[in-house]
Amino acid sequence: MDYQVEWSTIAAANFGYNHYRHRTFVMAYKKNTKLAETGVSLFKIVSKYANSSPGSRYPKPIDMSEAQADYTRVEDTRAIKLRTKRLNALGNSVVNDIVFAILDSLAKIELGEHKAKLSSINQIDF
Repeated sequence: MDYQVEWSTIAAANFGYNHYRHRTFVMAYKKNTKLAETGVSLFKIVSKYANSSPGSRYPKPIDMSEAQADYTRVEDTRAIKLRTKRLNALGNSVVNDIVFAILDSLAKIELGEHKAKLSSINQIDF
């Protein structure tokens, strides 16, 4: 089929979120694309975006102010319709910043904006 495939597991905590929420991302692209021709892993480029420590973007519950804690707390959870189904759906969601990092990296490569930086990117790991 002439596709190149790579995958990586990325944690939301690496993007500054207060939870780990590991998700596996799989990318497949044609071997005649600029990404394939560079020989660089897309996820090594994405790792440049993952430079935050857990809780730096959104505070961990222990670091929240009283107002933040009140905003995130629900007094009567039974008052929320379909609460369990909503929580299950949220628990399986992806952090938008990770998706942005993947798509932005891909676009920059395909548009030729990463040419000068590709040699140093091979040194980066998650």
